[in-house]
Order: sequence, then C-alpha cells, then structure tokens
Amino acid sequence: MKIFYPLIMTMALGAATWSCQGEAVGPKAENGPAAQGSIEGLQRPDNPCGTSTFTNFVDVSNTPMGSIEVLNSEGQLFILVDMNPGWLLQGVKVFAGNSVDVPKTGAGLMQVEEFPNQFIHTRAQDKSTFRIDLSALPSCYAVALQGQAVQLNMFGNVTNSRIVWASGTTVLNGKMFNYCNGVCSGMMGTGPADSN
Repeated sequence: MKIFYPLIMTMALGAATWSCQGEAVGPKAENGPAAQGSIEGLQRPDNPCGTSTFTNFVDVSNTPMGSIEVLNSEGQLFILVDMNPGWLLQGVKVFAGNSVDVPKTGAGLMQVEEFPNQFIHTRAQDKSTFRIDLSALPSCYAVALQGQAVQLNMFGNVTNSRIVWASGTTVLNGKMFNYCNGVCSGMMGTGPADSN
C-alpha cells in the first residue's frame, strides 16, 4: 500500500494540472513579435486601420478549408479565421516579418515548429482570432500561417486531419503572403480589443 499511495497522488496531481490548462497557449518563442493570444470567435478591432486583406486556408491540393481576414489596429495585427462547415482548427503557427528571417532547417526548408507565434486550442474551434503586436514589425512584411484542420465525430475524436496554409506564394515548403499595415486616420486604438 505504501508503494501505491505516492503513485496515486502523482496521478491525481498530474490530472489536476492537466485539467487547469487554458483555452490557448502562445507564443512558443520570444524570437519575433509578441503574440497577444487567441480568442474564440471573430473579433475585429474597435478602430480598424485601412481595409482588410482576405485569403483562404488551403490544404496540399489547394482546396479551400476556411477563410482568413487580416487587418490591423493602431498597435495590433488581427488574423481572423473562419473554417468551412464541418472543419475545425486545432492550432495555428504564425510568422510575420521579413521573409528572409523565416525560421529554416539546415536543408533550407521552413521550420514551422520555430515560428515565433504558436497557438494551440485545447478545444478545436470553427472561428478564431489571433493578435500580434505590431511594434516589432515594419509597415509591410511577409505573413505565413500554418494550421491543423480537423473533423471530429460525435465523441470528439479526430476522424480527418489536414495541414493547411494561408494561401499565397509558395516559398520553400510553405506559403507566404505580403501584408502592409492599414494607415490609421488619426484615431487612437484604445478600445477593449486594442488594449488586451
């Protein structure tokens, strides 16, 4: 019995720690612009600057799996993802910056595991908003988004899974698109979406 008690306590502590995980985790590394977190649902800034850019999440055969809207406030980049019916998003890895600075393997391929902003949903989402601080970014830059799209059965088990990329120019083993921050017309972004 003395042997089993520490084992049971360790298992209980592990279960308690696992059950207290938040909705999303990010960013993975501090070698790029700081991520502000993810939000369930689509949340646009109170004071958007300029107009939105639109693209799709596509799988390896370029089949659209969802839509992406990119826009900015005075201080944050907003990436809004709306998955196609029947598909959910488990997580996203985001690079924003000079395209030559994208993390690469020794073989010269994109190393998505080293993208500075990584968000993992503990529950897959059909609509998500990701925010990144603009202070470390130039006015125009490359954006690469890789995600994990899944379909679940009625018990919540994954029945289908696909790697998806934000549609754009094929670069190395992934895709990138260019984004220029919208010009703010003198309004200071001080609403709740901008201050989080």
